[in-house]
Amino acid sequence: MCYPADHQNTSTVAKMRFDRLSHQAFERLIQALVKKEFGPGTVVFGSGRDGGREATYSGKLKGFEGKQWHGYTVVQAKCRENCVGGIEDARWLAGQLSKDLQKFLDRPNLKRPEFYLLCSNVTLSGLPQIGGKDLIEATFRKFAKRLGLKGWHVWAADELHALLDDASEIRRSYAAWLTPSDVLAQLMDLLVGTDMKRALPIALSKDVRSDRDARLRDAGHDTIRPVALEHVFVDLPVLVPVEPPEAYTIGSDDDVSRDSEPEFEFPDYGADENEDDPRLCVSTILAIACDKLDPSSLSVMRRPGPQRNRIVVMGGPGQGKSTIGQFLCQLLRARLLKETVGLNLGPETEQAVDEIRRAAHELGLPAVGPARLPFRLELPALADALRAHGDLTVLGFLAQTLAAKTNEAVGVPQIRKLLEAFPTLFVFDGLDEVPPSANRGAVLHAIEGFWDEVYASSADVLALVTTRPQGYDNDLDSSHWEHWHLVPLSSEQAVDYATKLANIRVTEEHRKEEILADIALACRDPSTALLTSSPLQVAILFGISFLKGNIPRDKWTLFDRYYGLLRDRESVKPGAPGDFIRKHVLLIDKLHQTCGWLLQVESEVSGRTGSYFSESQFRAVIASMLIEEEQPTSAIDEMTDHLVAVATNRLVLIGSRIEGRISFDVRSLQEYLAAASMFGGGETSYPKNARGCFKRALAQCVPYRFQPNFLYHFHGAPAGAGNQHCRLP
Repeated sequence: MCYPADHQNTSTVAKMRFDRLSHQAFERLIQALVKKEFGPGTVVFGSGRDGGREATYSGKLKGFEGKQWHGYTVVQAKCRENCVGGIEDARWLAGQLSKDLQKFLDRPNLKRPEFYLLCSNVTLSGLPQIGGKDLIEATFRKFAKRLGLKGWHVWAADELHALLDDASEIRRSYAAWLTPSDVLAQLMDLLVGTDMKRALPIALSKDVRSDRDARLRDAGHDTIRPVALEHVFVDLPVLVPVEPPEAYTIGSDDDVSRDSEPEFEFPDYGADENEDDPRLCVSTILAIACDKLDPSSLSVMRRPGPQRNRIVVMGGPGQGKSTIGQFLCQLLRARLLKETVGLNLGPETEQAVDEIRRAAHELGLPAVGPARLPFRLELPALADALRAHGDLTVLGFLAQTLAAKTNEAVGVPQIRKLLEAFPTLFVFDGLDEVPPSANRGAVLHAIEGFWDEVYASSADVLALVTTRPQGYDNDLDSSHWEHWHLVPLSSEQAVDYATKLANIRVTEEHRKEEILADIALACRDPSTALLTSSPLQVAILFGISFLKGNIPRDKWTLFDRYYGLLRDRESVKPGAPGDFIRKHVLLIDKLHQTCGWLLQVESEVSGRTGSYFSESQFRAVIASMLIEEEQPTSAIDEMTDHLVAVATNRLVLIGSRIEGRISFDVRSLQEYLAAASMFGGGETSYPKNARGCFKRALAQCVPYRFQPNFLYHFHGAPAGAGNQHCRLP
């Protein structure tokens, strides 16, 4: 978006710029200025079928008495991205104006304007004949007679600066967009008390350093020091729901019919792709973050479906949903710390800020944007706090967190004041790590109550919640929240991520080439391609190649290592699921091996590749196994519930992509676990002729039809008690 380069030395422009305004935010700014200048009779239009206008006014127009504007006035806003300055910007604006005026000629159902106000962020030169102002004037004259235009006027960048100089309330409302160079310092003056004035810069600096860890240890990487996230981050593909455009207006204007089909502009989240194609998640969220998202702006922008500022990002384990929120917050922190005058940053913080901004540039993410304050709240920690203090709110938890981090007396009143003065991003991370058996309901209630605070403060908030789809039951109402789904990495994206890992972890060029060749081969091999669909999976395969010399060509070694790393990753996580996995690791291994064996038998005997359990069959398998393990009868049901949750919600090697069907997503993992079931697991116990042994063992199987209380047994298998087992012939 444009910065008026020819006027950067004036004091007004030094404090005001338009390169952080999205199209939507620029339109809202123009509507606010028009309402201030024209008065309460102004009719403003929301995003949708605006019929070529942002606002209209009927009657004698205040401020234009000298031009005798008395009639029907149309206002249109045009915001150009990446202005180059000079005549090129003017030509772009003239082209946009021509298209909008042509609408009134092509569509007789649109009421034609008598007067027209064009508003734009471009700078128009006043040079005679060759300047931008003359070009726009010529465009108006071209259409004036055919449309019956009686008058026209332009608010370009210079005029907008002058208008905003005299509109202090609007200027304050858009401070985070118009004056980012000193907006944090201005905010400090608005906040009550010196505690918060000290706390906020300290918190931003601490967070930008402490939140850099890419957590590669989750993928089995034993690094001496943490790897900075910005050095390995890749933007992730996500499916974003797109609602059909609809006409919504505020006020009343009878010249547009909902049945008409004028051209329109509709928020597209910064992407041109088909709605079924994945978009890049961080890039898309940053585009939304440039908009005005306070309740008043959202009401003008009304559209069908959920609010634009509430997003649930759903992804499987290791798919990168938490990393998205982490990097978003890091980028917004870096923007604020870099652009705020008068801050003394330590050398470590300054280095982190520069490297984050450099990484954003390499990813094609904008280095500038509105000064939106980021807060990342881990929901398991919020759940623990709610158990201790049931009446705690999200703002109370944030105040406690900031106070503990900065040793300053930060309270809820200061947080409310901050929300009133500053646009924010709230990342609520890890809803899936708060199980329904804990106090998940209390956490969801706290998030719902948070919106009461937002609306009471007229706050500009963008909220992001991350969760796995497993166990998620529309916990956040889809009529209010958009639900975005992360999708598998392409082979190119997988290799790109592996390349970033190699640049950090490997110094020898020939080893880099060998490892990346291994990853590329794994992407092409159908038996391992499904293990390169998420950042975690790529990191695991990278670690195997890095530590073992290559990615094993024999599938046993590969999948044995892969399964172990995934299991160990979940076991070290805090909370009840991690505790359960650590305590019952052998039982969990046996469950996966038993399921692999049973499903492999079913597929080999029946000839079907898509073998699966029903939910009742899966529970029967677990119950039978627990009886064989001589677990107390009274504990069978509870243990079964825990194992179902661990298998399908945490490790998710076994899952239910199709409702009611529980199976392995990766067939090769099923084969590995079936073999591990026969040969006791572990790399050393796997015989060289295991495939042949496996085939012979399958030939000995006696298949029974799957029923809820029946299992397969083969000769020599131990028979358990009760009717949970089949009898051998």
